[in-house]
Amino acid sequence: MKLRLLEYDHIVFDWNGTVVDDLGLAVQSLNRVREDVNLGAVDADTYRRHFRFPIAEFYASIGFDFRKRSFVELVTAYLYHFDNQVADCEICAGFHDLADALRQHNVPISVLSASHQKTLERIAQRKQLAPLVTHLYGLDDEAAMGKLDRARDLDRLIGQSGASSVLMIGDTDHDYDVALDRGWDFVAVASGHQHRDRLEELGTPVVDQLGELMDFAPLQSRSVVV
Repeated sequence: MKLRLLEYDHIVFDWNGTVVDDLGLAVQSLNRVREDVNLGAVDADTYRRHFRFPIAEFYASIGFDFRKRSFVELVTAYLYHFDNQVADCEICAGFHDLADALRQHNVPISVLSASHQKTLERIAQRKQLAPLVTHLYGLDDEAAMGKLDRARDLDRLIGQSGASSVLMIGDTDHDYDVALDRGWDFVAVASGHQHRDRLEELGTPVVDQLGELMDFAPLQSRSVVV
């Protein structure tokens, strides 16, 4: 099968919800924190309709009161539950096939994540993903304020290899914003942390699973307004 993705010099994948199928764990971990502060549980649909960056805005939108418990305390508690179990999450359907095919055709891939760098490296090693990925870029800031600065660092590194056309694959509007900032094309995957309805509002191509990208048509580049 011919891969249209071969027209790109480099492919950048988001991590959580795009490569690692961790939505269920994220909802579970969030609800454990909510229980600690006497808030009711949220279901996956509510989570996906509200999820956004910065994470503080997401927490505020689902009822956390930072006057009662600081955001740093809340996200630290969340990460305690999440990081202890994320290694048990499965890799998203279609990723291995897609990554293997790209590697066979000499198209390098990178991972750009809002996860902590050490957590990202640990899970990639455990899941035997490291050999498939040229660059693993996570955050040093566990409060997950965003990954735009890391995207700029990664973009400079990709550019040093001579790559001029880059595609990002992600599951949130924040990933889309990162791609626009860097002048990368973007495809949204609707099986992750944001609801398909929200992703379709972006006006970008949306697929349900990574496997659909195996014969995905090439995208037109977008101009970035700065």
